[in-house]
Amino acid sequence: MDYYNSAVSWYESAKFLESGGYYQQSVSQSCLAVELFLKSRLSIVDPNSELDKSHDSINIFKELNKKYPTDKDLLPGIRYCRKYFTEARYPYDGTDIYTKEFALEFIGYVEQVKDYIDNDCQPTLDDLRCKFGKEGGVGTY
Repeated sequence: MDYYNSAVSWYESAKFLESGGYYQQSVSQSCLAVELFLKSRLSIVDPNSELDKSHDSINIFKELNKKYPTDKDLLPGIRYCRKYFTEARYPYDGTDIYTKEFALEFIGYVEQVKDYIDNDCQPTLDDLRCKFGKEGGVGTY
């Protein structure tokens, strides 16, 4: 699965929805984009990880951060996205929280995670050899 390009689509969708005043839907799309950006590099860290089948963006980030540490404080935003991934789709306490500012905050989280993925999580040649093995099949660490 091409998580990265899917994440870009959800990110663009979140921005489009925000610009149209659909703030709750924008937050939901932003949360999904964060998760997919993180999943896009997970197979480099662990080609056999089961986390890519979950919505556990917090632990996906923690796994990535072991190999690709960052000084950026991304975890609070990722935690917020994990919380609102479900709540934005199934709000239990109303929708008053979903304002333009709130939606823009989540779009900002996507941008921070995308920057981390694009600039800090660059696989090395050894990483790719490990992932694909000598014959192009999935290897192990």
